[in-house]
Amino acid sequence: MNESKRARIAVLDNDHVLRVVRNVLVGDSTNTRRELEAFFAPEVCDLDRLWSIAKQIVDLDAIEVIEPQDKITGATVFLLRRGVVTRELIEASPGLRLIQKLGSHPHRIDLMAAAEKNVSIACLPRRTLIFAAEHVVLLMLALGKRLLAADAAVRKGMSPAHESADGSVQYNWVPLTNLSGLYGRTLGIIGMGEVGTMVAEAVRGLRMRVIYYSRTRRPIEEEHALGIHHVSLDDLLKSSDFVSLHLNNSAENESFMNASKFQKMRPTAFFINTSRGQLLDEDALYYALASGGIAGAGLDVHRREPRPSSDPFLSLPNVVLTPHLGGGSRLAIADEVIEVLENIRDVLAGVQPRHGLYSNPSPS
Repeated sequence: MNESKRARIAVLDNDHVLRVVRNVLVGDSTNTRRELEAFFAPEVCDLDRLWSIAKQIVDLDAIEVIEPQDKITGATVFLLRRGVVTRELIEASPGLRLIQKLGSHPHRIDLMAAAEKNVSIACLPRRTLIFAAEHVVLLMLALGKRLLAADAAVRKGMSPAHESADGSVQYNWVPLTNLSGLYGRTLGIIGMGEVGTMVAEAVRGLRMRVIYYSRTRRPIEEEHALGIHHVSLDDLLKSSDFVSLHLNNSAENESFMNASKFQKMRPTAFFINTSRGQLLDEDALYYALASGGIAGAGLDVHRREPRPSSDPFLSLPNVVLTPHLGGGSRLAIADEVIEVLENIRDVLAGVQPRHGLYSNPSPS
């Protein structure tokens, strides 16, 4: 095949969804199929559906995937989640047709350079990130309303002496104390990235006050649009009824939430972690929970997954634990992959991408 007709797909970072896209584009093989089956387990993904869409793009022999560690030149499509698209990178690929971002906003993309070269930009909100944001709200509600204790008490039942003889309304018949909701409460978000932003958007309808701490402050106009207020980390910890952690899993953030930070939280406050277990000093959290330093915690991610049956957190009544499923079914990632593949197919066919097309500013 003429080398000039090859579609060169450049993957700019090692995001796990982009790895699935890459595996689908390189074609069906025994090793690739096994890797994808392991990725989607315990659920079963229709892998043939993914490959059938990939084959509609172009003869797979004409697709070349450029890995993140390779020198990026002469690409037709850029795929990224956290990568950076500079003017230099765009100009090194004169045949570039699409910059495909996994995420709802074109952060770290040189929009003007793309507009000058008439390159389409597509931004796809991640379903699994939206589900993760929903999970934060779920954990907050479960803690504030003492969902697990309420469920256990109802299942245990009341003695006949306490049962209502006439079937009349018996509010909180268990009874449970220390019940609360989210209305009027203060949510402190540590790390206002994509999921943190989605959480802030989700709780607006619940009339929560949202404050946040981030090393890079959001523009004032974005803060106003989201109804959020930037504060110092100390003020966030001291003022929040709920603290939700949303940081990148980097070496500098290892055990970010430690004993000194839990000591600054209110004894009535709750801590939520749906990011990564490595961001948390679990010994410090256990002590805060067991000693009454904070009221409770909701954890979807853990230092060790799965947690062993001897784990001390399992005996704590004021913690809600879920098995790293906040992002929902991994089959949702297959839908994300299909949208990426369809966008690639569109631009190679000479039409605008159908999913998440970003209105790029016109060059002056």
